[in-house]
Amino acid sequence: MNESSPLVSIVIPLYNAENYIEETLQSVLNQTYNNYEVIVVDNASTDSSMVIVNRFAFEFKNLKVFCCEVNSGGPAKPRNIGIENAQGEYIAFLDSDDIWHPDKLEKQLCLLKGGGWDFVSSSIHRIDEHGNTLIKGKGVFGGLSFRRTAECDLKGLMYRNNVITSSVILKKTNIKGVRFNENDFFKCVEDYLFWLEVLSNNSGFYLVCSDEFVSYRVIESSLSSKDGKYLMLVKSVLVNCYSHVKFKAPYNFLGATIFNFFRAFRLMLLK
Repeated sequence: MNESSPLVSIVIPLYNAENYIEETLQSVLNQTYNNYEVIVVDNASTDSSMVIVNRFAFEFKNLKVFCCEVNSGGPAKPRNIGIENAQGEYIAFLDSDDIWHPDKLEKQLCLLKGGGWDFVSSSIHRIDEHGNTLIKGKGVFGGLSFRRTAECDLKGLMYRNNVITSSVILKKTNIKGVRFNENDFFKCVEDYLFWLEVLSNNSGFYLVCSDEFVSYRVIESSLSSKDGKYLMLVKSVLVNCYSHVKFKAPYNFLGATIFNFFRAFRLMLLK
């Protein structure tokens, strides 16, 4: 493997994204960094998503497609299948309705190789179902924008999840035996638990870039919208509790719990 341009495995879970998957895949094709493989894992889509993916297979020299016979109810299982079949030294996650900016992989990979962080993520540019820019507002990820690139740690993440899955790149060896929890209870927060576990198994530090490397699509019919921001925060609190017991994470357990319940209560009043 070329040490200067290592292979990156891009894991894309797919379910009924016929309106967005073409733009998502095109954003991968547009990357300035080109040593990658694309792993699309279809979660039993019932629309024409796979027709579009198969058409793109002629343009991707290294596109792998895996299909779940039965829908698993969320992206956890497809992401795990992607991890298991990844051949790259690095893994990047991309949801089937999000869009990468052209220099995303190149710049984040340079940062990751140059530091000792467990993973690198970034700020996001929020768009609606039609690709229009959304004004930063209330919500779990409503204001996820950073004025400067900053190092964060496990303790800080326990207070608030500031990691968007589509913005993350990490070394495959840092994942170790960690997988996205496929239990139905963790739906919509399985990614949060995953980052906490990765950090607890490694140095406990990650980098968040101030650059908005991802256009994050906000869809009203998405799983996170169905659960509601209030429920997501309550689940986040329970993830805190679960993580504290499982990982014995060194953080202010009571403080994080009170902080997140306060945020959940505030969102409930604003609804």
